[in-house]
Amino acid sequence: MKRALIITGGRVSLSQLREVADKDNFDLILGVDHGIDHMALCDILPDIILGDFDSCLPDTLTYYEKKHVEKIVFPNKKDMTDTQLAFELMVERSVDEVVVLGALGSRQDHTLANLLLMTYYGKKFNLIYLDATNKIKLAKSYQTIEKGRYKYISLLPLSENVNGVSFSGVKYPLNKATLKSSSSYGISNEITSKSAMLEVDEGDLLIIESNDD
Repeated sequence: MKRALIITGGRVSLSQLREVADKDNFDLILGVDHGIDHMALCDILPDIILGDFDSCLPDTLTYYEKKHVEKIVFPNKKDMTDTQLAFELMVERSVDEVVVLGALGSRQDHTLANLLLMTYYGKKFNLIYLDATNKIKLAKSYQTIEKGRYKYISLLPLSENVNGVSFSGVKYPLNKATLKSSSSYGISNEITSKSAMLEVDEGDLLIIESNDD
């Protein structure tokens, strides 16, 4: 399985970035615009840097240019965000799993756009967003979710209706339920067994594992 790590321009925990980069064996590491500043602070040498580079520090860009890192430049005026352009590159390079730090942050327009991008790119490859307190991915038709470091697990519909949702091994189980995007019904569940089992018949559903700050 070909795996990639993307660091983009949102909020990034540097300790988490170091842990993820050191712990996991990635085939490709990609820095996206301001994300390269986070990488430089952690002494991470990416394989590729990408973006219009309007929000990164000029010294960081110069540093990676001197390291002869592959650079893909896009114009400031474009129809996709730098993060989406990075996802397009992952499709082109046939990556199977992409872990992203910096997809979430104070810019709610970018955060919401990145969450909605999961409905498309989460079906192209296994797409995971991480920040200091959250792990987010798109639900498959059937999957097992191991109980880990996160206290809460929430199911957030992106489709108007997500049908046939069965959830076991949790505090509030579901059996062929319909979750609606107009309702908060799937928020703040908890895994009570070693693992939970989730089935989805139809619709796009986010799985959000989280802890309080």
